[in-house]
Amino acid sequence: MLELRNLDKSFGALNVTKDVSVSVSATECHALIGPNGAGKTTLIHQISGVLQPDRGAITLDGLDLLPLTMEQRAQAGLSRTFQITSVLPSFSVLENVAIAVQAKSGASMSDFWRAAAGDKRNTHPEGKQNAGGHDAIFQLSDRVSVLVDGAVVATGTPQDIREDPIARAAYLGEDAA
Repeated sequence: MLELRNLDKSFGALNVTKDVSVSVSATECHALIGPNGAGKTTLIHQISGVLQPDRGAITLDGLDLLPLTMEQRAQAGLSRTFQITSVLPSFSVLENVAIAVQAKSGASMSDFWRAAAGDKRNTHPEGKQNAGGHDAIFQLSDRVSVLVDGAVVATGTPQDIREDPIARAAYLGEDAA
């Protein structure tokens, strides 16, 4: 389990992450969402080791990650992805994730090359298309945390977040009333 406890990070007078606490089990897909400038990238940088928090703790299965380098965190089992809407634009989200998983597992790349050449046989039998924006996040995630002004304002299932007025106002741009 990845645990973030009371993370704070400031740049001068600007508080970028404020008392962030989140836990992510090894078997779940946990999304971090929020408006531009919410502190998402700074938080990811703290988790991955690009930045050190000013306060708080980051553990992975009980191992304190703070003294570890980025490479040591990766060796301990922490990996990160970058915010790219899709590696191959004509592929669905599932197809792009499948390619990444296949590459990481060392499996045969024959399906990858067939798909890259435009032959979609056996690469996504359901034929589903990539859903855009938050719909894809909600479809793929077990839980979602919403970050606003450096603080987690809501964490829950995608349905919880859809129904949370503060989350809706922050991420979906709707009135919280």
